[in-house]
Amino acid sequence: MKTNFDVERLSRILVFSGFLEQTDEGGYRHSKFSRAYQPEKPGLGHLFVACFDHVLTPFHNFDEYLSRRGQLHEPDDSLRCPMTSYHNQDGVSPWAIMGQNPDRMRDFQLAMDVIDEASTAVGTFDFRLLRNSPDEEAAGRVQLVDVGGGHGTVLANIIAAYSDSLRYETCVLQDRPDVIELSKKNSALPDAVKRMNHDFFTEQPVKGAKAYFMRLIIHDWPDATCVKILTHLAAAMAPDSRLLICDAVLPPRVSEDSFFIAVVDQAVMGIAGKERTVEGFSYLLSEAGLELVRVWRLSRDAQKVGACIEGRLKRQSSSL
Repeated sequence: MKTNFDVERLSRILVFSGFLEQTDEGGYRHSKFSRAYQPEKPGLGHLFVACFDHVLTPFHNFDEYLSRRGQLHEPDDSLRCPMTSYHNQDGVSPWAIMGQNPDRMRDFQLAMDVIDEASTAVGTFDFRLLRNSPDEEAAGRVQLVDVGGGHGTVLANIIAAYSDSLRYETCVLQDRPDVIELSKKNSALPDAVKRMNHDFFTEQPVKGAKAYFMRLIIHDWPDATCVKILTHLAAAMAPDSRLLICDAVLPPRVSEDSFFIAVVDQAVMGIAGKERTVEGFSYLLSEAGLELVRVWRLSRDAQKVGACIEGRLKRQSSSL
C-alpha cells in the first residue's frame, strides 16, 4: 500500500530496534529481521502478520463478542466467533472472511508454509503403508488425498520423502478455489498432482482412497463442526482406507513441553477452534462412525510438533 508518510521518520526508530540498519551514507537497508517480511518467499514475517491479523486483532473486542452472545461461554460456533464479530460478519466463516482479501489469504498461506518447515509432517506416519498393489496401480487407485492442503507444500514434501511408495499421479490436493489457484504458483508441487476445488463441508468426491490426510485442520473447528467434516470423509472411505489427522495433541498433564500447544489453543479460540487430547480426537472419530486405531508420533519433541491420529471405519460387530 502506497502512502504519503515520510519513510525516514519511521526508519530511524526501526534502526534503534534493530529491525533496519543504517548505511555509512545515511541510507537504510534490510537487517536479518526485516528480510523475514519480504513478500517473495515464506518467512517468519508472514507468520507474525498472520498472527496479528487473524489471532490478536479479533480479541480486541472479545467483550463485545460476549455481549452479543448474551452469555459467558467459550466460542463454539465458527460462524459466530470473535473473528466474525470483529469484522461484523456473523454468519460468514472465518476462511471466507479471510478470502475477501487476496493479499491476506496469500500471506496466511505463506505463514502456513513457515509452520510446515518448522514442524514437518514427514515422519509422523509411515506413508510406505500406502503403496499400491499391482492391481490397485492398474486401477489407478488414489493413494493420498490432502484435504484442505493449502499450497501443497506438505503434500510435496511427503511424496518426495516416500518416492518409492507414493506417485504424484495418484495423489490429490484439495482446498478452496482461491487457495487452489495460489497452489498453481507453488513450484514444489508438480503438475502431475491433481489439484481439486473442494469444500470439506460437502460430499467428498474422491471415493475409496487409501488415505485421507488433514494437517492442522481439525483444530480450527468446534466439535460439532469437526464431526460434520469427518462424517463426509467416513462416507467416502473404503473398508481399508485410513484417515490421518496430523495435528497437535494435548498431553493429559501440563508440562513445559506442552506450553506451545496451550498457547495455540488460546489462539484458535478466536475462530472457535480448539486443541484436543487423544480422548478428544477419539470422541470426534466415534461420532463420525470411525475409530481411533493408533497415535503416530515423532521420536523427538512429540509434544511440540504434534502427532498423526489414525482412524478407520468402525468394525461391524458380528452377531450369532
